[in-house]
Amino acid sequence: MKKLLGIFRLPELYCALLLAASLVVGFALRVSVENVVLRQGASMEKVSLPVTKKMRDGEVFQVELDIKNVYRTPYDLRVVPDDCAEGIVINGQNLEIRSEPGRCNFTKGFLLDDSVTAPHRVGDRTHYTFYLKNNGGNAGLNVFIYQTSFLTRVANVGAVVFFALLCMFVARRFKLRGGILFLFLLGVLLRTVFFANVPYTTYSNDVDGHVAYVQYVLDNHAIPGVDDCWTCYHPPVYYVTAAPAFVLGNWMGVTGTTGLQAFSLLLSVLTLFLGILFLKNFMSGGALGIASLLWTMWPVLILMSPRIGNDQMFCLMHVLCLWGGVKYFNEGRGKFLIVAVLAAALAVWTKTTGVVTIGMVFLFAVGGYVRSARLLHPTKSEVVAWVFFALLLAGLALQKLLGDADLVGNSSGLNGRLRVGNEAFNYIFFDLKSFVTHPYTSAWNEEWGREFFWNYAFKSSMFGEFELVRNETGRTLATLMSVSFLGLMVYAARGFWKTKLQAMHWILLLQAAAFFGALMVLRIKVPFSCSNDFRYIAPVVLSMIPFMATGITLEGSSVKWKVLGYALVATFALSTVILYILAM
Repeated sequence: MKKLLGIFRLPELYCALLLAASLVVGFALRVSVENVVLRQGASMEKVSLPVTKKMRDGEVFQVELDIKNVYRTPYDLRVVPDDCAEGIVINGQNLEIRSEPGRCNFTKGFLLDDSVTAPHRVGDRTHYTFYLKNNGGNAGLNVFIYQTSFLTRVANVGAVVFFALLCMFVARRFKLRGGILFLFLLGVLLRTVFFANVPYTTYSNDVDGHVAYVQYVLDNHAIPGVDDCWTCYHPPVYYVTAAPAFVLGNWMGVTGTTGLQAFSLLLSVLTLFLGILFLKNFMSGGALGIASLLWTMWPVLILMSPRIGNDQMFCLMHVLCLWGGVKYFNEGRGKFLIVAVLAAALAVWTKTTGVVTIGMVFLFAVGGYVRSARLLHPTKSEVVAWVFFALLLAGLALQKLLGDADLVGNSSGLNGRLRVGNEAFNYIFFDLKSFVTHPYTSAWNEEWGREFFWNYAFKSSMFGEFELVRNETGRTLATLMSVSFLGLMVYAARGFWKTKLQAMHWILLLQAAAFFGALMVLRIKVPFSCSNDFRYIAPVVLSMIPFMATGITLEGSSVKWKVLGYALVATFALSTVILYILAM
């Protein structure tokens, strides 16, 4: 009874209740989309947002929908056409959009302020008709509603605040204190703001394929064949677990894709949290602070936080495996090895890069067991973990024997302009001049370093494949990040050279070799620039930053050397925050 009553003294409980209350208020005030219809010529089809369908080049089509607004609150409307919006009719009244600069922007679209649509809205239901034209490939439409009423904003702010407080109290349960706790909360805030301001089609080139996979699972209650959609060759774990978020998003009136983005945000926050816990197991003091700051602010991890796709779940499962593995390695408790094995299983059934995760489990399992000095007397939990691991390996061997899927099932459909050099020179040479003089990289532009493996991998670890902010300020910030990254790599080399390597250091080095080796193999087998994207191996950051932090904080280093290191970390982190705020 005392334990039961003790629950009511937990601050986490009240934060969760207040968070739920904020979400309920937001749900009650929601402005929702209903009755979505696609018209092609004389045909009519009931569909849901986002509308995506293969059409002829130049084909004209219509999408009709109703927006339900029970309390008649104000809202802005972002329209994302694929490819061009030719006209909009609201309750039978034509709205002139020919001058809208984003009417043919299938990534960000254009925004209709409340003041533009309000004069045409009558009652609690408004009928919209969008006249659209396809310029090639898939065609469609998506619509995002931004509610601007005072109560809605209060509910949204309340949800963010109570979510942050919930994260803080949970983090304190795991003994995160002081500056480390502050960094974690700052990371949560930055990811949440980025999620709230970035449409799902932004900074993602294959998102429609991932959404189609989720929709297939929901429509058919089955796993699709490898040829049923662009990304259907991927393992199914992410898409099955993400499906409820898609349903919940539609039910709450914020679209299924927003639900998928919220799911990615949750996975990102958990990845951030577990990454810090992992670092705490073998680092301390100033080195832990620097490593935690770099992990929190590493650019591609922020870029991925609202991205729809299986990368974020793979990151979470791999980092969970690392945490469980290092806990077992340090403490010898078999329950942590079970966690590591189960996480590895989920990782490899989320993304094929999970073979690296399986290798990490083996290293932790063997290293931890030998270190425990009870070679002939394993605990029951260790036996269970090894049985699970053996079953996992057997399942993968069977799948490999019976399966016929390619490493990249859609490689035959990639644009030939993405093909890059596949000689030894492309994998050995690092073009320092291009890395410094060109702020970003591009899958399409040879001058921006895509031909060289290391250039593209390191640049995409900061900016993905995108020119995030195209003005002079953006290019300056990107250059500062690139230069400070190179400086931090020098400190990483120093940290490696000067440190007396322990078992954990060797595990981190083997992880780095395995991840970069896997990325290299992918590019060799599928020699396209998009095969070289750092996000496929994002957890390798946890192999890099401990050596960077150690190189900066080494005992006996001169004050100038340490100050320069701190300055590089500050420049990298601050430039990242400013650039990503501008990129929203």
